[in-house]
Amino acid sequence: MALIQSTYVSCELVGNAVVGKVLVEKIAERESQVLQTELGQAVAPFGWRLALDASQLTMLPSVGLGALVNLNKTCKANGGKLVIFSLAADILEVMKLTRLDRVVTIVKDKDTALKTLG
Repeated sequence: MALIQSTYVSCELVGNAVVGKVLVEKIAERESQVLQTELGQAVAPFGWRLALDASQLTMLPSVGLGALVNLNKTCKANGGKLVIFSLAADILEVMKLTRLDRVVTIVKDKDTALKTLG
């Protein structure tokens, strides 16, 4: 069931979790605001359980990193969880260098993300 389809993100319900797909190549200021709003609207009714497909991302500036951290905090504060999957190797390196891989759960693929969400 499709929950959201926009220029920036698409979301569907898979089991008891929302699978969101980032549809832009970078999360800058404009994208970060829209993504946080649209993803929040999609996951709130389903317990804030979000598996986020980042396969389209090729660039993640600091504002985008901040958006992911904020989304993670919001999910946790509402009793849910954020799991990011299909992250490009160079972006994963940035996440590791900034130690954000210790804050946000990152896995290889969609199946693993859904299993992690339980």
